Amino acid sequence: MFSRPYGRTFILNQVNTMIQTTRNSPGFTLIELLIVVAIIAILAAIAVPNFLEAQVRSKVARTQSDIRSMAVAVESYHVDFNQYPLPVAVMSSDFSIVYPMPSPNHNLYAQNFLPQTVTTPIAYITTIFSDVFADASLEPSPEQQYIYYQNWEYTRRLADAAGASFTQPQTTRANAFGSWIMSANGPDLDRKDLSPTAVGPTNLINGVYNATNGTVSNGDVIRTQRNPSGFTL
Repeated sequence: MFSRPYGRTFILNQVNTMIQTTRNSPGFTLIELLIVVAIIAILAAIAVPNFLEAQVRSKVARTQSDIRSMAVAVESYHVDFNQYPLPVAVMSSDFSIVYPMPSPNHNLYAQNFLPQTVTTPIAYITTIFSDVFADASLEPSPEQQYIYYQNWEYTRRLADAAGASFTQPQTTRANAFGSWIMSANGPDLDRKDLSPTAVGPTNLINGVYNATNGTVSNGDVIRTQRNPSGFTL
């Protein structure tokens, strides 16, 4: 950040020298105090952004770990029951109001979550994971408080049972994601990146969070049955 000889070590040495020099004097002069304040401000300007970026990277790693645990849980459930757990529509932040799928009382793209059948009576996971990037302004609304889960295998069954076929958006997603998809908001703090309007391959790709685009950049943290880092087109 600083070119030599004005690196951090040089600045701190100068501050230390100034302190040692003034120990035998009555006190700091106003100019010396201003210099110290300026140096502290410069060091803070260097440290704070790095700290905030490290926080975001830590949250991304936590989210990926939680989704990985969820993926292991649904695959283990599939081994035992020969089907993936059905998503539920959660209408309260504490899971006290839950509608089984399908239900007219939910938004298909906002309120699909992993059911508590994966936690009890067999604990494939110990808890339904919250989204660490959840938008606090939405409390106590549950729409973006938990990691999203959609079972496309089940959606296909519903369409077949109704004598209907997948719509083009549904087909695009089922082919890209496989049997299920899990997603979290990501550092952009929204869950709009894989909305029903984003049906084309280009839009789907842009909807996946990638740290190479910037630590705080657009996209959701995604894992699918076909691909642990997103999806296969």
